[in-house]
Amino acid sequence: MIRLTLALLIALTAIAHAEREPLPEVELTIVGGDAVAAVVIEHVASWFEGTELSTHQQATLDPAAVLAKAGHPGVHVWIVLLDPKRVQIFFAVEDAKSTAPRYLMTVVTLDAGLDEIGIEELGQVVFPSADALWIGELETPRVEIEHELAQTTRSYALPTHRSAVHVAIGAEYQAIAQGHGINQSVGGTAAVLGHLGLRAHVAVLLPREASDGGVTVGFRGASIGAGGAIARPLARHTRLLGELGGGLDMVAYRPAMLPDPVLPTAGGIDAQPIVYARVGASVALGACSLAIEAVANVHLRRTHYDIELDGMTHELVVPWLLQPGVAATLTW
Repeated sequence: MIRLTLALLIALTAIAHAEREPLPEVELTIVGGDAVAAVVIEHVASWFEGTELSTHQQATLDPAAVLAKAGHPGVHVWIVLLDPKRVQIFFAVEDAKSTAPRYLMTVVTLDAGLDEIGIEELGQVVFPSADALWIGELETPRVEIEHELAQTTRSYALPTHRSAVHVAIGAEYQAIAQGHGINQSVGGTAAVLGHLGLRAHVAVLLPREASDGGVTVGFRGASIGAGGAIARPLARHTRLLGELGGGLDMVAYRPAMLPDPVLPTAGGIDAQPIVYARVGASVALGACSLAIEAVANVHLRRTHYDIELDGMTHELVVPWLLQPGVAATLTW
C-alpha cells in the first residue's frame, strides 16, 4: 500500500510539473552493476532532456559523499545496483534558498532483475522522484538516510579476504609476440592467492613455422615460470591481478623447408631464462574465475636461432628481448 501511494504521488508530481523549467543540474552515479551500468546510465539520462547532466560509475557507495554539501544548486542521484532485484536509490538536493541538503531514498523491487523492463522502471522512478524532491513534495529525514546508508554499506561491503587462502588451478592460453611471429601456448596454472600469493605456470608451445630467404624453420617448445602475485577487489565479483616472476623458455627448432638442392640439416635447442610481469583483472563466473592479463616477457640474454647450410652457419631468426603478449586463464 505504501509503495502504491508513493507511485501515485510521484506520477501526479510528474504530471503537475511537466511544463516547468528543467532541473538546473543533475549528477547521476551508478554504484555496481558493471554489466548493465552503461545501459542504465543511458536510459535514465534520457529522462532529463534539457538538463545539464553528468554521470559517474563506482564500485561501492560512499555514505559521506551522499551526505556532503555540494555547494551548488542541483540534484545528485545514486542508483545502487549491487542487488539487481532490489535497487536502492538515494537523492540529495540543494537549491539557492537552502543552507543544507535535502534527501530522499526509495527502493525499487525488480522481480526479473535488471532486464529491459526493470531498467525502464528505474527511469520511471528516478525522474519524477528527483523532480518531487527538488520542489519539496517528497523528502526523507536525514536520520533515516544515515541509517539506510549504514545498512547498505554493511550489506554490500567488499570481501576483505583476511583469513582465507584461496588455492586455484586452471587452464591458460598465451599469445606472445617474439618479433618473428606470435608464439601461442596452452598449459596449466596453479595459485595460492590472498592479497599476496604465488602463481606457477607450465605451458606447451603450439607448433609453428617462420620463413626467411626461402628457408622455413619449425618451432616447438615449452615454458615454466613462477612468481609473486597480488589480488585486490575492484567490485563484488571482480579483482585486479598483478604478478612478477621468472622462468625458462625452451624452444626446439629445425629446418622444415630448404631451397633446392640444399639438404636438410639439424637445428638446435635454446633454453632462455626470462623475467616476466603480468597485470589484468579477473571476474567470478560461479565456481570459476576468468582472468585476462597483459604479459611482458624479458629475455635475460640475446639469442638467435642458427642453422647450417652447406657447412656454413646462418643466423635465421632473432627474437626480441622484450616480448609483449596477452594471457587468458580459467581457474576453479
